[in-house]
Amino acid sequence: MKTFDLKLSNIEYFMSLQGNFCLIDWLLKENYLVYSQYEDWRYGKESFLDDGLDAEVKDVDALIRDAQRLCEQLGLSTQEQDYYPWTEGEKELLRISKRKPVHVAFSQQWMRPQDLPQMDLFMDNSGVIAENDILAQLSARQFDQSQQHLERLTELNPNHEKLGKYQDLINYGQHMSSSTVSDSDLVVELAALETEVLPLAREMMKHNARDYLAFAWRRLSECMEGKAFDAQKPELHISYALMQIPDWNAVLGCLRKDHSLQSSPELLRRLAVCYESLKLENESIVMWCLLMELDGEYCEKSIERKDSPVMWSLWQDFWDINDGGLKSFFPAFVFACRPGLVHLLDKLPPLQVASNLAVIEAIRARLSGGDEILGRKKMQDISPGLLRLYLNAK
Repeated sequence: MKTFDLKLSNIEYFMSLQGNFCLIDWLLKENYLVYSQYEDWRYGKESFLDDGLDAEVKDVDALIRDAQRLCEQLGLSTQEQDYYPWTEGEKELLRISKRKPVHVAFSQQWMRPQDLPQMDLFMDNSGVIAENDILAQLSARQFDQSQQHLERLTELNPNHEKLGKYQDLINYGQHMSSSTVSDSDLVVELAALETEVLPLAREMMKHNARDYLAFAWRRLSECMEGKAFDAQKPELHISYALMQIPDWNAVLGCLRKDHSLQSSPELLRRLAVCYESLKLENESIVMWCLLMELDGEYCEKSIERKDSPVMWSLWQDFWDINDGGLKSFFPAFVFACRPGLVHLLDKLPPLQVASNLAVIEAIRARLSGGDEILGRKKMQDISPGLLRLYLNAK
């Protein structure tokens, strides 16, 4: 079961990014709610969204109280947001929860009072409404309806500067809905999505681009299913497309069964990032240690790029006390700092470098109440600096 950790900074992040905050967006971003479960709910395959939350009732209620308190602390006001299924034909309002208080809380959008929509009786809002309807239908993957709203906007303002861009997004949406990606077109389709569609969607749709783009990445991932990983074309592997959605559970599933995982630095890095995104921090750390064994330079570049906040912090601590030691000793330092990691080693691919094995041997002896002498002697024989690193780690 998961417990939630909503902070004021999380709400401020959403306010700066999209001008509003709602719990569903936060749950998706933090992966408390798996995107594929959200998709199933939007397609009407699941009756209630909160059935996908691996959390106790008391924790959900505490989350709602925290959101209320923090949003009020920021002086935000609420507006109800309705959710409808991504299906054609008659549409009934989707239910978020069997419990009405949860449905109401999760339906709320928190906004600054001045940003709440105002219906001015003395102003013609038809154009604004039509434009908002286009964006809403694009996000809801209803591209024919988006076209109807675009035609309405065109009638109201034939010189509107965004007409062409909206049409491009609608055309691509209709293309996605009516065709699958063939092997021969995969490279071209991927390039078009990344260089043309993605920046246009983010420009025009802002935060609403999430569900539109997830549809595009899901379509490409279906074409990549079963394709072997090619280090020369790493973006053509299914894990790459799934990470863009992101559908971390699916990423985990495809990487765990990939036969090239233990020989591919990039796939190991993706699995480490995936574990951390799923809040499996210890598993993620072990993957980073395996990556350092496999390709130290690649691992260092990834950590320096701050692909993992957790590993970046440990990396800084490592160099604070590593007096002239080798970067290859980093996994040994990590295990010395977090001895509980040894309990995972029977479930994950084994480490093989002698410096790491010596530290693990000493930790296991200590945790079982035994003597660390043999493990420490092995560290000393490998390098006195390694033993000092082990003794000074906290």
